[in-house]
Amino acid sequence: MRFFLLLVLFPFISNAQQAMKWGRYEDFEIDLTQVSYEPEASVVILGEVGRIYFDRHINYEVHTRLKILKEEGKDLVDRLSLSSVRFYNKDLTKMFNVRAQIRTPEGEKITLDKSQIVKTKLDEFLSEIRFVFPRLVPGTIIEFEYTYQYDDFYYIPTWYFQKQVPVLFSMLDARLPGGIVYRVSMQGNRLRKKYAERQLGTWSLVDLPSINPDPYIYNVNKYAEAVNFFLDSYEYMNIQHTYSSTRTVEFNTKSDIYRKYYLHDYYRGWLDDRYINSMEGINDLAGDNELQTTQNIYRYVQNNIAWTGEHNYFVGDNNMEVVRDRRGHSGEVNLLMRAILHKYSIPSDIVLVSTRSHGFPEESTPALNQFNHLILNVKVNDGILVDATEPFYDFATLPPKDQNFKGLIFEQDNPRWITIAPNLSKLTVNYQFDPAGRVVDARISATAHDAARLRQQWFNHGSLKLDYFNLPEYEPDSLRPEFPENYRLPVKIAARYISGGNELEEVVYIPAQLFKFYNEMPFREEKRSYPVELSYPFYRQMIGIINIPDGYVVDELPDKRTIELPNRLGHYRFDAAVMGNVIQINATLEIPALIVLPEYYADFRDMIQQVIAKQSEMIVLRRQAE
Repeated sequence: MRFFLLLVLFPFISNAQQAMKWGRYEDFEIDLTQVSYEPEASVVILGEVGRIYFDRHINYEVHTRLKILKEEGKDLVDRLSLSSVRFYNKDLTKMFNVRAQIRTPEGEKITLDKSQIVKTKLDEFLSEIRFVFPRLVPGTIIEFEYTYQYDDFYYIPTWYFQKQVPVLFSMLDARLPGGIVYRVSMQGNRLRKKYAERQLGTWSLVDLPSINPDPYIYNVNKYAEAVNFFLDSYEYMNIQHTYSSTRTVEFNTKSDIYRKYYLHDYYRGWLDDRYINSMEGINDLAGDNELQTTQNIYRYVQNNIAWTGEHNYFVGDNNMEVVRDRRGHSGEVNLLMRAILHKYSIPSDIVLVSTRSHGFPEESTPALNQFNHLILNVKVNDGILVDATEPFYDFATLPPKDQNFKGLIFEQDNPRWITIAPNLSKLTVNYQFDPAGRVVDARISATAHDAARLRQQWFNHGSLKLDYFNLPEYEPDSLRPEFPENYRLPVKIAARYISGGNELEEVVYIPAQLFKFYNEMPFREEKRSYPVELSYPFYRQMIGIINIPDGYVVDELPDKRTIELPNRLGHYRFDAAVMGNVIQINATLEIPALIVLPEYYADFRDMIQQVIAKQSEMIVLRRQAE
């Protein structure tokens, strides 16, 4: 990804201001009924212009114009929040110069009054301004503008050129004063191609397709055309202060203070054990060694501190409220665990991460707004990354949300990027099928993420859903799960399925795999513009023995199949063989990758299609003639 610095020292007349004039509509905007490159679109953004300027504050001015093309577009405007704006509350930002209007298909302009511009406080940090537009019908043009004012120049919001509806024109014009330098990260192929070698404060694109949520993309906005700003340095009292560096990780806000102050003083109060000493059982966690003690502490936090569901790394002065309430956001939960580790003299370091739904962090730009979560590196053995927010995980397996490739470890005097290696999840099934007795006995073993999923099902619902069993006429007769106290040990299940049918037909059909890898094809698109992001790497193995009933012979047996994808993206192997009076089945599927790039998607999808086809093939047994 290319970067350039934005530093402009002179007054200017913004081209962005000339791009759209309030209330002046071009003929093509009035006449437009369909987007040529996305004819199914029911709403289109005709233009969106942003302007960033400085007058003792950072000002972020936005002017948006959109049009409803079809009847369903009226609901889409609300559903996609196209007629609302979210912003930080007044203690962090201000919003002013807010106005909105519509142009009806008949040409009438209706300006919204104050009662139609509704401000709502959503939570402690966020508020929303919602425009209540009257008389929305196909052909209506909606227009609104507003200005944010930020007191904190460390943060400038990302400008997204793409939205969930097509955008005909989008422009951002940014002018900042001398003495403040931002590193600019361009996101998206079109922006990087157009502006790769040019240092400009203006970016514009036309005819942008919609970008919509995808079940195999954690954060689709990270693939949108966008411009990100990260503070690089600023000048104060004629002294240049470095905030970040492309070559080293310095993480400074004011000269060299940040690394020393933030890491050691900001979280210092959380190592005080005067509050945690009041917790019942806190003195009974010592094990035979540091590893066992760490496991005990991890399980103790899981069982006693509830995660609120919020990801955050900003905390109060100490852990008093979390201890009192027995709940906290992700940073509070993991910092409390750090405090207990400290009580038992087990060292640990803070690791800032960006969850997968938050987006990928950029190593070259160590800015705080890249992160939204805090985990620990416990200094036991060679170091173990730990996140205690998910109650059904073992302490050495990070939940999928954390497996985002890189984390920022705050080791004393040595802050640096570390690799977060994904945990391979294994699920194996050994089964024996007796068609004559109409019974299937299976032994299932699951580790890591698969084990966590089974624990969650059992403890939350009191039952298990083994939806990969491939004999619909057979019903579960018994399920006997084993959930070891030590979560690092695999979950095991003994299962029996039975059928009360009549005697065997002359021809018996048995699926090649009694336990499926997939219930249905998950990747329906033949082509993709974006990668496939998988939750976690996995290994699946189904080993089966099928008894051949007396008087029957194998009439048809599925062929062997082996598929190897390039770059270790995955492999599949299926083998079936007759050994005396039994059929032996061995099917293995491994996908060690977290991300499948578009150029490999066709091969990846083809492998999954072949897997699904193979598991549905039939073994045919035929009764011998007497």
